[in-house]
Amino acid sequence: MNILSVALGGGIGAVLRYGSSKLAHRIFETSFPLGILLVNILGSFLIGFLFSLFRIHKVSAPAELFFITGLLGGYTTFSSYALETMVLFMDGKTGPALLNLLLSNGLCLLAVLAGLWLGKIIFQPGSAG
Repeated sequence: MNILSVALGGGIGAVLRYGSSKLAHRIFETSFPLGILLVNILGSFLIGFLFSLFRIHKVSAPAELFFITGLLGGYTTFSSYALETMVLFMDGKTGPALLNLLLSNGLCLLAVLAGLWLGKIIFQPGSAG
């Protein structure tokens, strides 16, 4: 039941992310990735709101997995990252929270750069070297 809750929520969240991002791009007509920024902000707000609600009202594990891990995780993984980081801060674990901020942002940006570089070398003829 737990895996089904995550899978169903994740599928719905991914479709909502795609639709929200496309809608924002159509409305604001900008080359800035405003759609994804808005998705990340909304998803981060909603994950914090639902996390509080579910802790206070003790929701079932499948419901929490559907909404937080599945739906909002599929909508934006940034919201999960933001929640986990804030929970570390709230638990007084400032060092691990700051380390998570530094490593997640720094290493993920470097990983994207490395993937772009490797993809260019492998898939673009005559680009090696």
